[in-house]
Amino acid sequence: LKRTFFSLSFCRIFAAVPPIQDKFSFGKKFQIGAEEMYSDPDFLRHASNVTNMLDKSISMLTRNLTPLLAILKAMGARHYEYGVLPEHYPVVGEALIATLSDVLGPRFNEEVKSAWLMIYGLISSTMLEGAKQAEASASSG
Repeated sequence: LKRTFFSLSFCRIFAAVPPIQDKFSFGKKFQIGAEEMYSDPDFLRHASNVTNMLDKSISMLTRNLTPLLAILKAMGARHYEYGVLPEHYPVVGEALIATLSDVLGPRFNEEVKSAWLMIYGLISSTMLEGAKQAEASASSG
């Protein structure tokens, strides 16, 4: 399920904004939209990392969000260094929600959708904070 889920998600992301594919080491090895990319070991490793990050983020949703926010800000700073732009975050969010809808079918009701939108909103806004801080540091240093 995870491999299929992330293959579908990344397929949506790359279809929406093809140049994003080149931001990934696995993406640079293949033509835009190449099916074989989704079975590449580097893609599968990245999909596993994203899965682990989502699992960890969800498990850290407690009254004390400080540890989670620190992790997400650091991820945002790394993504800034990779060349990820603020306008890429909504594309990823839309791909995530559309893929969840496809995979979960009727179980993806308004309550589930609302929860995922809230989770992704927290993840993306916090990562963007980290990216802005990294940009400010790069500009001043």
